Amino acid sequence: NNMEFFIPMYLHVLVRFGKWDEILADPEETNTNYSIKICMQKFARTLAYSVKGMIPQAEAEFELFKQKRNLVPQVRRIGNNPADKVLEVAEAMANGELLYRKSHFNEAFSELRKSSELSDNLIYCEPWDWPMPTRHALGALLLEQGKHFEAELVYKQDLRVYKNNVWSLNGLAECYELQSKTDELEEIKLVLAEANSKSKDKVESSCFCRKKKAI
Repeated sequence: NNMEFFIPMYLHVLVRFGKWDEILADPEETNTNYSIKICMQKFARTLAYSVKGMIPQAEAEFELFKQKRNLVPQVRRIGNNPADKVLEVAEAMANGELLYRKSHFNEAFSELRKSSELSDNLIYCEPWDWPMPTRHALGALLLEQGKHFEAELVYKQDLRVYKNNVWSLNGLAECYELQSKTDELEEIKLVLAEANSKSKDKVESSCFCRKKKAI
């Protein structure tokens, strides 16, 4: 069923807003006909356990994700893309988040960059077949590790693809502030203020996977 990908969309929302406990409380799908939903639950649970610092549980969920991904029928699609191509994005992102929590930072950033590039190569669709740009997680975690200039480049690249999105604008403003780029900061603040005016809640980080202030 090529419409099945609509069913787990709520999981993307829970990840986007860092609802980790809600993700873990979500009843696990047992109907094997919903193979994409099963994979997306494993993806979201990997992220949830990783962010909560529960590494053995996160590793177990990630292994299950990879097993379940192999069971998705080759004909199954997510929007305009083969399901496997989208789940490849998910696998790299989940692996990056898990590696980050294990303090393997270089490998983590490499996997998150890979996920971003895989997402870039998906066939265009509205809404996007991968709703949360992985660069939002990459930028947030680079900032958390004090890699301000690297994060700046990531946010600029994301804003070229998704113009004036509040998540990357927020991250870019923080990068400018941390690097004392006063002129750039004042300019971006105007754009950010407009973007925030359209948002119900003020965004304070490009990804809720970030737990600490920037170094």
